[in-house]
Amino acid sequence: MILVFFGVLLSCSDAKDQLTLNQAAQAFSKFNSYQDLKFNDVVKIDTKTPGTIIHHDSLLFLITTQTNDNWVDIVSLEQKKIIRNHLKYGAGPEEALGIISAGITGDSLWLYDITKLRIHKYSVNDLIKKEKPTSKIYKVSELFYSMKMLNDSVAIASGTRSSNDKLQFFNIYAQTLEHFGGTYRASNEIPPGTVKDALTSYVNVRPYQGEANIATIGRYTDAIEFFDSRAQQVNYAIHGQDKFHPSYSIGQTQGMFYMYSGALRAEGDRWSFGKTLHVFDWNGNPDIAYQLDQFIYGYDIDEENRKMYAYSEEQNMLVYADL
Repeated sequence: MILVFFGVLLSCSDAKDQLTLNQAAQAFSKFNSYQDLKFNDVVKIDTKTPGTIIHHDSLLFLITTQTNDNWVDIVSLEQKKIIRNHLKYGAGPEEALGIISAGITGDSLWLYDITKLRIHKYSVNDLIKKEKPTSKIYKVSELFYSMKMLNDSVAIASGTRSSNDKLQFFNIYAQTLEHFGGTYRASNEIPPGTVKDALTSYVNVRPYQGEANIATIGRYTDAIEFFDSRAQQVNYAIHGQDKFHPSYSIGQTQGMFYMYSGALRAEGDRWSFGKTLHVFDWNGNPDIAYQLDQFIYGYDIDEENRKMYAYSEEQNMLVYADL
């Protein structure tokens, strides 16, 4: 039987006192250990900032946050250079206008275009070998803010306005939805649409050994909430530190990795970059706080080789560190 957990990471906002994630949430302030991480250079990146980095074998797939060129760059770690560029910006059939979620499931890279409401799915092998690979395209019936594929046919998604539930299972073939997760509590003075926007989450999925960890990262709030998908109820919740505004998350077999910026949107240009990486185990316990030697943005973890790959905002470069 597959056991699936969901982690919702939420950061501070002015409406904090009016929005309730979980009244039973436990606060945390200390980790089991504090460690320093020093990065080494991998390859220079031109002007595009990769918001998503996906490690796959000896490659890194970089998904840019915005572009007028290509959305996907493929980096060879062996050759230490970009070897392919794919999926041009535009309104054409093999083009995209707003890639906000991406991932690799099995032997396929999929990308969710929030503007055109569709999913592009490519063979990873075709992306490596062909200059102009063709994708399979699947329509998305509703506007989701974020999604990640659980398997070849089902995604977990968040942000739809058609439901007050936190999360949805979306079948890309049948175009069906299953809502779950319950709703957030809010003051009656706050319109439902505002609550939905304030508590929108990014979704991450990491299947492994017959199970699947699923973590969603909130845009504006300050806690981590865990669900058991079998019971479809909250198991436990943890409140984070002040100004807990992460910009990305990775769910791993040994725990969840969250980047912590320590700044709100109104407090400078680096609110979405971080120099601290927080690790929690799947029981919700704070484990390790890594202090990084430079600000990073998108990143991924090579758990097998215990390496972290990231984009350095300071050097405009791909970097890595040994964990």
